[in-house]
Amino acid sequence: MLVDVRSRPVSRNPWAMREAIEIECTRRGIVYGWSGGFLGGLNNIPTTDRRFEVCAEAVLDATDHGPVAVFCAEGDPAQCHRSWKVAAHLLVRFGVVTTNILRSGRDEDVRTTLARTHPFSVPPASGTLCNQLHSPLCPSDPLLT
Repeated sequence: MLVDVRSRPVSRNPWAMREAIEIECTRRGIVYGWSGGFLGGLNNIPTTDRRFEVCAEAVLDATDHGPVAVFCAEGDPAQCHRSWKVAAHLLVRFGVVTTNILRSGRDEDVRTTLARTHPFSVPPASGTLCNQLHSPLCPSDPLLT
């Protein structure tokens, strides 16, 4: 499954438009889902919002049926909400460690990505990330503490 978390699934590149990606996924037998309405980086929906939580759980549930890739337009995962919002939420709330694929093709554990961008200690998947509530990842979110 390919989960598109772009708030606005459009592009100046025709191949990156939502419709083109849906068509190509269907052609290849890949399920495509757009979740940018609630998981997108431009919507200001907090991770405490039940709609965000339901979408995050749906992404997690999809892994029961096979591999799931979450993507956005930002090429550097350290600069993208798919790491510091979506993947961090999956890590803290469910203990799921996601893997980012860098432009070089190299894999990077999301904890490494988060440690590169946030000057605080990123715990193992079973720990809590919200030791410092002033962190950008922890806006006084009771689900994350």
